[in-house]
Amino acid sequence: MAQENFRHDEENNRHTNPFGGALPPMAGPQHEIGMPDPKLHSLLNLNPELEKDRRKFDGQAVIDQVRKNPNAARVTYTFARCYHCLPLQMAIMLGASARVVDFLLELYPSSIQARDGYGSTLLHSACEFQASLEVTSTLLDKFPDATTEKDLNENTPLHSACRCNPTPEMILLLLQRNTDAIREKNKEGMTPLHSACSYQASVEVVSLLLEIWPAATMEKDNYGMTPLHNSCEFEAPFEVISLLMNKYPAACRENDRYGRTPLHSACWNNAPERVLKMLLEEYPRAVSKNDLLMGSLQDYCFENQEVEKLVSNIYRLTCDEISNHDAKEIMTHFINAEWWGGVALVVDSHPAVVNLVGVSDKCFPYLLSRVERRSKLFTSWQLLSNRQDLFENLI
Repeated sequence: MAQENFRHDEENNRHTNPFGGALPPMAGPQHEIGMPDPKLHSLLNLNPELEKDRRKFDGQAVIDQVRKNPNAARVTYTFARCYHCLPLQMAIMLGASARVVDFLLELYPSSIQARDGYGSTLLHSACEFQASLEVTSTLLDKFPDATTEKDLNENTPLHSACRCNPTPEMILLLLQRNTDAIREKNKEGMTPLHSACSYQASVEVVSLLLEIWPAATMEKDNYGMTPLHNSCEFEAPFEVISLLMNKYPAACRENDRYGRTPLHSACWNNAPERVLKMLLEEYPRAVSKNDLLMGSLQDYCFENQEVEKLVSNIYRLTCDEISNHDAKEIMTHFINAEWWGGVALVVDSHPAVVNLVGVSDKCFPYLLSRVERRSKLFTSWQLLSNRQDLFENLI
């Protein structure tokens, strides 16, 4: 669930009463002075990041306790995982039902604009902790401008949702209320698409974001990283990486401020072999780029020896002057690995090697389709001219 917004600020909390608002006031409504309620505090003092604690949350018990002491719901509390926080906000984090949220809002309407000690609004909390669509819709109806509000890290609620395993329905609900939120950047220069790609959002969510703003694939954060960099570094699903590359293939050639391409990000983080193959097919010369922090890919100790050999062979193919004999050796390795995209790279750079390596009739269509996908007309002609036997029975 939430990652960065729940760094407990021990310095701020060191001298505060866990039941009261001894903290500096945050932006938003000034909460009424009331007596804190230890019983209410204990009902809400749970960790919203732990499923076992969320199951302990008793919404009816909260309602019953607030009915006994209504003013206790108007006081900010310091909880174990959140400070300067109204009971309503903590209840939302713990997965409160619409009935509980409606009750607390009716009791204290101005709490709709409340913020916790991290600058998060109720809508931020709902998005971070996957509140129901009913609860989220209620918050949006009562405070429509909440979609434009930013926390202390300048995240909008859409940012918060994108990094917390959202459903497509949640993202669509937020975007229907404020489409422009998709273009907002946080303190690190990240768009919501960057956030989604950094926190392993589903391909359905990423598709939805790209449908609304396709050019988001070209945006860079403060570190010069595109969403493709983020997806390769933080283990996004293969389908997400493939989608990003289809939308903006040139992202494979983009360097961040340390000189890293998406291939570097993928290699340093031990991305699956099929991800590396896809990146190598699109921009094989990335193997020659130097990372200012980690150095050359040639010096990297890969965990997977097969991946290391693939990268090494692509380096030889694109950066060294090699003979047709060496190219044949590389091509044979790629054929045995059934990496037809790699075979196509060999044919691109050494067309004559096709005559040296026997590509079976069964495998030839795979190779031809890869070459045609790369729009290499001359290479396609070379392949077909060397395999005219395939067309003898067509006449």
